[in-house]
Amino acid sequence: MTFAGDSNCMKAGVKDLQRTWKTGYTDIRNYDEFAIVVDNPGKGCVRVPFLLDLSGPANITGLCPILCDEDGTPTGIPVQLSKNWHYRELGAYLRAYTMLPASPGTSRYKLRIAYGFYGTLPSASHAQLSLVGWGRNGRWDQLAIGCWGETMCLDMDMSATDIAITDVRMLMTRNGPKGKKWSWTDAGWGGDWLGVHDARGNKLAFTEMKTAYLSHGPCLTEVRYNGCYGPHRAVDVAATVRPLRTDDYARTFHTLDYRFRRKLSAEQAWLFKMGRTGKLVTPQIAYGNGAGLIAEQNVPLNLKPDELFVDKVELSPEGPWWIAFPGAIHISGKNWGTGSRALVIRSYHASFDGKMQSYPTISMPVHKVQKDGRCDLDLLLVPPEGVNQFKPGDKVEMDLEWITVPRVADDYYGPNEAFRTHLALNPRSWKTVYREARGNDLSVTVEGGVLTDTYPIIIQASQPEVTVDIRGGVGAVPIRFDKLESASGYVLYQDVDGRLVPLGQSVHGNDYWQTVYDAGSNTCQMSFNLPLDGVESSKWVLKQTRHAD
Repeated sequence: MTFAGDSNCMKAGVKDLQRTWKTGYTDIRNYDEFAIVVDNPGKGCVRVPFLLDLSGPANITGLCPILCDEDGTPTGIPVQLSKNWHYRELGAYLRAYTMLPASPGTSRYKLRIAYGFYGTLPSASHAQLSLVGWGRNGRWDQLAIGCWGETMCLDMDMSATDIAITDVRMLMTRNGPKGKKWSWTDAGWGGDWLGVHDARGNKLAFTEMKTAYLSHGPCLTEVRYNGCYGPHRAVDVAATVRPLRTDDYARTFHTLDYRFRRKLSAEQAWLFKMGRTGKLVTPQIAYGNGAGLIAEQNVPLNLKPDELFVDKVELSPEGPWWIAFPGAIHISGKNWGTGSRALVIRSYHASFDGKMQSYPTISMPVHKVQKDGRCDLDLLLVPPEGVNQFKPGDKVEMDLEWITVPRVADDYYGPNEAFRTHLALNPRSWKTVYREARGNDLSVTVEGGVLTDTYPIIIQASQPEVTVDIRGGVGAVPIRFDKLESASGYVLYQDVDGRLVPLGQSVHGNDYWQTVYDAGSNTCQMSFNLPLDGVESSKWVLKQTRHAD
């Protein structure tokens, strides 16, 4: 490790790393681990800027560097990362940057890089991906669960496209029982946040967009985006995006807040968009609410492009609302997993011209008609009937969950038997999406803290011991405890008939929870993923077993 003047930090370059385990597109369950030793001969604590430049990571499409103590306990100290696989001359590389606290004497750390799995579950990551070597360079964010391809990509500079969401893929899905595992998949390309146009009909792009990578993973990421639409700041946008660590299917949370500052036409606008895929077929659509199915329809052949198959339907009465495309399939001809995308609307609050709106409105236009007449429908969340213009003071707040699910049980090769059983009983069914919408419409009560979000579960701790009662749950439900005194000294237990059993998902030592240091409050966050499939109710206790030094 030497000082690099061009980077103004201590730098360690690693090439041709010798590993004893398989790399590439496989179920990587090991980590790259680097011991870091800092000697500080001074009398005060300092922070040492450090960069790991790793050429040839075990798999570039999903990785998450975690700064740990020697025993693998996450420190919560953030590690900034950038990666690239597009520039042939450099090859695939990871550049991980952090600030190492160094007290007088010797400080020892372990930089752990998770790939496919973190503990017993596939890890989540959200990182800036360099497009140097591919072209159209700009801010491009890549989300992954595991390391078998992208889960979702975001074009936050709109340098390559004119929409926010680009590639969307499946988790642990193959092309039938003999299909290839641990590989790329497809669930349809494209989506968008707000879609508005100026007086000339030009779609407004992001401006002044700033990104804060509050957590890259591996249990629950959190990246915030703040900016505007259009050169004249016609709309303010604030968004938070979070994928999570899980072993059934991919979920990505989008929390969106729009504040309108100028008059804009609402005639061709959307508040959110799922779609714009060239080679997708959607043979059915279904939508509903927390009580079940509202409507299910077969999509007929030979509709016309841009024809509205569903035109401004208000979803009511009570959420969560959901929209599914059962049996959807990507017809690119590639021998990889494909499946169905769907949207769950966890909450919706809007105000147009001073009138509050509590129920979302959807439309489904035809995007493309294939040569054989089969159609692909897009999904739009749109302004309600009668709203033809956005005005200053209008606002929209939404919590959305984008999921991708396999069509049949033979396409899923993951370990979640509850999900596999459901697919076997309900192939190509809207019931898979309803299971997620209703099952994770959680009822949560807390002692020793304040509940701020229900799904993902986020709690501000106020006592050394926090008790959480949960009704419901599907998959590995994310739970985060904020305002903790330190990065270590806490254990999460499940109360099983009055007996406290520690949550145990570790494989390589202390590798099943995530810690994030919050510099603003000088406190820490800890995130876990709770196995709640088939559990009607559960109780969890976070106990502080050791106070901070």
